[in-house]
Amino acid sequence: MLLYHSVKIRKNFPAVMQLSVLFLVFAITILWKSAYDCDGTLLQHIQLGTYARRISQLLKNMVVTMLDNGFNVIVDEVCVGENSDMADWKSMLASYRVLYVGINTSVATLEQREKARGDRILGSARAQWQDVHKGAKYDVGINTDELCLADCVGRIIDKLDV
Repeated sequence: MLLYHSVKIRKNFPAVMQLSVLFLVFAITILWKSAYDCDGTLLQHIQLGTYARRISQLLKNMVVTMLDNGFNVIVDEVCVGENSDMADWKSMLASYRVLYVGINTSVATLEQREKARGDRILGSARAQWQDVHKGAKYDVGINTDELCLADCVGRIIDKLDV
C-alpha cells in the first residue's frame, strides 16, 4: 500500500549508483484524471503522455546499458496497477540478479507526506495507494509505518547477500 517500488540490481552495496528521472521531464506530458472514491475523497490518477512513456522506456534501456557495463543500480519507480511498468522491468531484467522491494505504508501516512511536501498533486497518493501493488510480486516487503529507517535498510541488506 504505498508509493514506490524499488529495485536493487547486482551486488556490492557500497558501489551502488542511484538513477533518477527528474519529475520535470515527466511533468511535460503528465495529465491528471480526477475521480472520487466511494467516500467522496478526491483521487488524482496519473496519465502518461507519449513523451513520458518514451522517457520511461529510455530509463529502462539506460539501466540495462549500465548493468551491461558493470554498474550497480537502484531504480526507484512507482509502478501502478496490474498492467504497469513492473512487467516490463521484470522482462528486461530477467537475466540479471535483481531484488524487488515493495515499500508499503498506510494511506493516512501517504496523504500526510503528500501535503507536507507541498509540491504534490493532492489526491495522487490515495489514487496510487489503491493500485500500486496490484499483481506485483516482491522479494522483500517493508512497511514504513511499522519499521524505522534503519530496520527497513537492514531488512533489504539482509536479502542482498553482500
